[in-house]
Amino acid sequence: MRLAFATSSNDFASESYEVGACYYLRKPFRPEGVRAMLERLDLEALERSRRLRLPDGSQVVLRSIRYAASGKLNFFNFRDLNKQLTLTLPEDFRGQRIQFDLTSANLTAPFLAAQEMEIALVSEDVSLTAEANHLKVETVSGKQRLNVSVAKGLELSSVSGDVSLTTPQLPETCAIETVSGDVALTLPRNAGCTLRFSSISGDLTSALPISASGKTYLLGDGQSEFSIDTTSGDLDILESAQ
Repeated sequence: MRLAFATSSNDFASESYEVGACYYLRKPFRPEGVRAMLERLDLEALERSRRLRLPDGSQVVLRSIRYAASGKLNFFNFRDLNKQLTLTLPEDFRGQRIQFDLTSANLTAPFLAAQEMEIALVSEDVSLTAEANHLKVETVSGKQRLNVSVAKGLELSSVSGDVSLTTPQLPETCAIETVSGDVALTLPRNAGCTLRFSSISGDLTSALPISASGKTYLLGDGQSEFSIDTTSGDLDILESAQ
């Protein structure tokens, strides 16, 4: 463990020496002093290999590439500092329940698998490839780019961010809700779903054969249930590449 003292006096100098502190920072804190402390702590190297053991005995690695978040130190104008967390999972990892709750960070996942998955973001984007029984994604202004195979329930919601969903296997139910964000569905040509689309000013276009009855649309055998609500966002149905 590495320690640094941050204090308003010199009274703790002896204590810092006794515990082997690597830096002694006195108030008023100045940018150059904080930078020097962070470099002395060498948090990048310190957290390069933090391992977490899972119940099945396998391990995941947590790496924090930079630990000073600009959002918390912006009174020093540290605009060049970032905080990034990389989670490396075993290739065959499949969780019971995975949950992300982020305020101002992008979420990028090349592949995740779980029975239940929930993701909540505010202002940033989510890019996800996943398999799950149930998946729920909520954003405010962040875009959603999803390539997922969900067996049962899929819930997506956004205020102003666009939602792009590609799925080779249609879930039993899918509910998508946006205010001004557009929705793009990329589906296989043989997709079968009953689609209920409700929008005040948004338009629907489809590259797949579709029949309409009021606000209800039928693709293929109509087996899956899709419900899409927007205020002004458009719905675009695309055909996935074979």
